[in-house]
Amino acid sequence: MRGPASLYLPPAPGGVREDVSPVDVEPGWLIASRNYMATEGEGKQRPGYTQVDSALASANSIIGIGFRGSDQDTSNIVLQTLTHSYHWNGSTTKTDITGTWSTSTNNQPTRFATMQSGGTTWLARVNEANAVAKWDGTSSAFQAIPAASAARDVLVSSGHLVMLRTAENVVKWSNLNDIDTYDSLSTNTLDQTKGDIIAGRNISPLSFAIYKDDSVFLATRQAAAVEFSFEFISSVPGPVSPNAIVEFPWGHVWLGNDNAFYMFDGARVTPLSRALAASLGSNLHTTNKVRAHSMRRRRQQDEAWFFFPDAVTGLVTKAVSLVVTDATSGAGRVVAVNPH
Repeated sequence: MRGPASLYLPPAPGGVREDVSPVDVEPGWLIASRNYMATEGEGKQRPGYTQVDSALASANSIIGIGFRGSDQDTSNIVLQTLTHSYHWNGSTTKTDITGTWSTSTNNQPTRFATMQSGGTTWLARVNEANAVAKWDGTSSAFQAIPAASAARDVLVSSGHLVMLRTAENVVKWSNLNDIDTYDSLSTNTLDQTKGDIIAGRNISPLSFAIYKDDSVFLATRQAAAVEFSFEFISSVPGPVSPNAIVEFPWGHVWLGNDNAFYMFDGARVTPLSRALAASLGSNLHTTNKVRAHSMRRRRQQDEAWFFFPDAVTGLVTKAVSLVVTDATSGAGRVVAVNPH
């Protein structure tokens, strides 16, 4: 990208070069930006990071961050480590609210979802080693939900708490507006493809996407005894991690297990630029790929940021950011890629 306008990057094979300046890079190749990035039509230095507080009391890895309500409300943040849950007020106060918890590993990320039930706003917490528990924002600890299960991911759709991958390929959900109750019919096994469930994300108030490691499904609310119908969308590489999906108002972008990027807008899956696949393949740690995570950086042209473990050390020390157009203005085309 140069000047005031964005230039589309063609998804041509090539990779990332570090031996030329940005003005000399050949078509079909991307330039490693390091501390310099192209965004919104301008070249600028990559933003740095600020340490907001000292280490947590349990002094081990953070494997999840939850927001009880809006992610803009810094007083409702929960930090999950391998052994403890902390309510963090966004400043210096960290209160242990763990409750019942089995020690997890760095490869068992914790997922959160906010749900209204019984007049209370609950934060649900789950990972593959721990069943869903709930916290109301004021209690001293997370409370167990006896009928709930351990799961790989969790979300709320149409007033139901949805647990994804409670067993191989199984989706399970609560009764309407009731985080504590689960009917025997409220489950579905997505075994139409061989892959297993990795993650789920909302597409609309009445539907959510389910990402398996080899396909995408869409669940839609229906007026029937079984609350959701499930539709196979596409055979496509799924995300490397439950956290490697960025949500936009028009859909989702994820880092696939083939080291390429994909987009789903609720109707179709669009492959994005493959120019980074060769570089990611040699830089992404295969065993620790589940530790990859992502975020949306809100700007005039929003950015999808992906952080992933280094192939040598296994630590999450590398990142790449994408600027992606939505389906209405560019059919899911990448307009900028910045390795960091």
